[in-house]
Amino acid sequence: MRHSSLARSTRALGTPVRLVAFFCILFVSVFSLAEEDTAFTFSIMEPLGGTVPHPVGWSLREAHGSNHYKWMVAEKFLENGSFSTGVTIQAFPEVREQVGKPASVFVHESISSLTDNARVLSKCTSMEAGIFERICSESHETLTINSITEEYRIDYSGFWNDEIDLGVIVIFGVPKARFAKYEDVFEKMSRITLIDLERFRDDT
Repeated sequence: MRHSSLARSTRALGTPVRLVAFFCILFVSVFSLAEEDTAFTFSIMEPLGGTVPHPVGWSLREAHGSNHYKWMVAEKFLENGSFSTGVTIQAFPEVREQVGKPASVFVHESISSLTDNARVLSKCTSMEAGIFERICSESHETLTINSITEEYRIDYSGFWNDEIDLGVIVIFGVPKARFAKYEDVFEKMSRITLIDLERFRDDT
């Protein structure tokens, strides 16, 4: 997968140096986040150079595939790589070439499939989010992680831009009983920067 092609596409749209995949074009530093009760830092999302803020002590892992990028940030990773509290971010460049459909269709179908067996609490219809369109779904789901079965609060967000042929899926998850404790944490973690175009400024 050539991440340079994604950088070229975003430059062609005249986007700013940092392309943000949540709500609006925004970059949040560790300094502004550190003013809150929970101390925050950030990790670099390789190979695109974006950033994801998270509480100090949490960690990031990568699990990229042949046709997508995948980052996971968790409070604690288990030996098998799973986690009970954290976020998964997946970016799908060149969607039409990969799956034969526009990014908008791919994202809608993905969110629908992910919530098929969930008890959906609320949904948001398509709305503008910077250069993206966004949909979302909040749900309760029964999951078994590390041999423990319990109810989880799962929040899904899907983003797309058909012009640059890019889809992004963001999933926040936490045991339902702990959601109130982590709601503000997840809100701050949602300020994700997907790509740092400074890296690709001279790419041709």
